[in-house]
Amino acid sequence: MKQTSLVSVVIPCYNYGKFLRQAVESVLLQTHKNIEMIIINDGSTDSTDAIAKSLLKNKTIKYITQENTGIVAVRNRGIEEAKGDYIVFLDADDYIDANYIEETLKVALIHKADIVYTDFKKFEASTDTSDFPDYYFEELKNHNYIHMSSLIRKGAIGPIRFDENLSTASHEDWDFFLDLCANGAKAVKCSSCYLHYRIHHSSRNNTQLKRKDHRDYIDVYHYVIKKHIDAGRAPYFEYLAGYVFADWFASIDNDYNKLQAEYDRTKNDLIKVTADYIGIQQSRDYRIGKMSLIPIRKTKKTFSKIREKVNSIQSVVQAYRYDNKYNTELKQFTKLANNKRPARFAVIIHLYYIDNWPLFRKKISLLNKQEFDLYITLPKQNRPFIKTINKDFPKAQCFIVPNRGRDVLPFIKVARTLNSVGYKYILKLHSKKSTHWGGGQDWLESMLERLIPESKRLQKEVFEILEQNNSGIVGPSGVYYPLTVNFPANSAHMSDIVTDLYNKEISQQVLSKDRDSYGFYGGTMFWAKLDAIEPLLNYGASRFEKEAGQIDGTFAHALERMFCIQSEIEGRKMYALDLKSVHQISYKSEDIPEWSELQHKK
Repeated sequence: MKQTSLVSVVIPCYNYGKFLRQAVESVLLQTHKNIEMIIINDGSTDSTDAIAKSLLKNKTIKYITQENTGIVAVRNRGIEEAKGDYIVFLDADDYIDANYIEETLKVALIHKADIVYTDFKKFEASTDTSDFPDYYFEELKNHNYIHMSSLIRKGAIGPIRFDENLSTASHEDWDFFLDLCANGAKAVKCSSCYLHYRIHHSSRNNTQLKRKDHRDYIDVYHYVIKKHIDAGRAPYFEYLAGYVFADWFASIDNDYNKLQAEYDRTKNDLIKVTADYIGIQQSRDYRIGKMSLIPIRKTKKTFSKIREKVNSIQSVVQAYRYDNKYNTELKQFTKLANNKRPARFAVIIHLYYIDNWPLFRKKISLLNKQEFDLYITLPKQNRPFIKTINKDFPKAQCFIVPNRGRDVLPFIKVARTLNSVGYKYILKLHSKKSTHWGGGQDWLESMLERLIPESKRLQKEVFEILEQNNSGIVGPSGVYYPLTVNFPANSAHMSDIVTDLYNKEISQQVLSKDRDSYGFYGGTMFWAKLDAIEPLLNYGASRFEKEAGQIDGTFAHALERMFCIQSEIEGRKMYALDLKSVHQISYKSEDIPEWSELQHKK
């Protein structure tokens, strides 16, 4: 391909006649001149036809008019009609910078790219610019950041087309680019030009409509991910299946809490109005007749308002049930990935401090690579480091997560999904350095040394224990602490968690009367049987405080204690792993150090 390559610009238009001229003129003004323009009028009923015909004096424009078929079919026709080496789809209500095609084509040739995408600027807001990441396929699996007006090499498209099953939905662009990239297309970002993107303000402000939109959005994700799993791309998409829905599930937590509060208010309103209505019926005014009409009308209005409120609550209930429905469906369709069975166990790492990666790489390499799958979560600022991880472990699955909930929230999101696709055992690790020990780095190295012993015999013993029916967690020796350590700071959150899982009576029993009988692994790094901690994997992001440098007392700190405690409540056994053996442990064990000793270790 050359800098003089022919570029086909396809402009689909349905009732956007008033914007069409601006879009066309932005193409005519391109500094790259070897362009063919194809306008496809998809059955518009406005001024589109007249405006399009008025533009035909320019010989580079081809005009097609047809009955309405929808945007997906129009784009597919555009692919068939295009004669260029590259294609750009430009919506009729958008426009591109004058150097757009020249700059994107230059990037395509320099980097031998099949797709070149840019950021966009919103109309009437020159400072409101997107900030799309550099191309990384793992990130594209989470969400689409390659817009439809990207420069696409036609040869890379081949037989791939837009999925017409998505013609009345959305995400047809995401699905299309996933198809291209999964089939080897290379994408590169160009930062020297912009697409100018028009956002139309709709009237869909009604909460119920927004909720329906949200459900439709999840429907599409469900369809797209299942489609790619069925196509044999399970290694790419089976993990995403659960991860994508995690935030949707988490958002339901907040709705459910609001539902409960509104239900209580509505119930009280109904009781009050019913009492008022009975009082009116029994009053002298009611018996007289005429004077009672005003209060009765007021009562009816009140009932009408309450009825509206109840309908609103029912929409939240419907959403909550929808969440549970998808939770069930998720477990079913992710298991369709028959060509990718889970390994014997999963290693889950939250890599906040990337300077510790060499240590993790060294320790993980002691494990049999045929027996584990590697899942790593990272904060946004560590995105570029993913390439380094994949050089060391090409099959590692890496995901960017918000800096919230320490290492605990990312872990439960990953573990919940892994549990749903059939993993039984996990090794949970993180890169943070203990704030309770003077030598935080020494602490981390010591923890990893005990959790991943060089001895194959000890590694075998860990699995022999995990495979026992009543086993729960295997942690590093020396860091199993009594529940009483820093208990006041964490008691409120812990009480809420135990109450969530059981009831208030059990919460009081465990956290008050039997407090001395329970312990937890400090540092939250351990081997675990997933079904032992499964009840704790359903908390959403809304339960975790924003990061503010807290040393203790957050929901994450409480939850890290609960992994052991919940397992112990269920009768599971805890084990400690040192450099010589694996042995059962309890709060009474001599293996537990005094907290005062811990504080003074340097």
